[in-house]
Amino acid sequence: YATLPDYPWADTPRAAVFRHVANRKWFALMMEVPRGRLGLPGAEPLDNVKVREAIGYAVDRQAMVDNYLKGNAIATSCFIPRGCMAFDEDRPIDKYDPEKAKELLAEAGYPDGIHIVTTISEKSSAVGVATVLQQQMKEAGIEFEIQKVDDAAYIDLRSNGEVQVAFSTWYADIVDPDNFLYTILHSESSPFFSSNYNNPEFDALLEEARVITDP
Repeated sequence: YATLPDYPWADTPRAAVFRHVANRKWFALMMEVPRGRLGLPGAEPLDNVKVREAIGYAVDRQAMVDNYLKGNAIATSCFIPRGCMAFDEDRPIDKYDPEKAKELLAEAGYPDGIHIVTTISEKSSAVGVATVLQQQMKEAGIEFEIQKVDDAAYIDLRSNGEVQVAFSTWYADIVDPDNFLYTILHSESSPFFSSNYNNPEFDALLEEARVITDP
């Protein structure tokens, strides 16, 4: 799990991150609050930072790597993958702690747990990962519903920012953090990747970084 840059409405949003060694694919679990829905019906429960933190503690990343992925992946704590400039070697990986997750949910006003939904293309390699996460989250009182749709429906839903919890997969086309940060978190493209991140200050920094010739 990795802490992303601050969202306008919270301090520490989280995304599950691990890197699949065999094909160098990066996986992230994006938790979305639809734009324009803050404080309105439809934003709950992911508009609460404690809920997103709880989801972080509800996932056993190392068990996922060791068992389902047969050791062919590396759990990481950084949104930028290992081997890429700006990867944070010192950032600790959150420990799996379903009891801590329950405590955070109770503090957020959900003592009986929550129900969240992921929508996945039925042909996606993330279906198996989602099934494992579903079982892990259950221990923390999180009902993780999996909705499988065809590719066309998935693209439409995701492009419109209508996927509550989405799996993002990305390859390092170039070994530069821009390949991940700009592509997935810049406001022009973030709805498609279901992060829905929208921070003008962060956008400006990304755009400035793109024209720096000597970082």
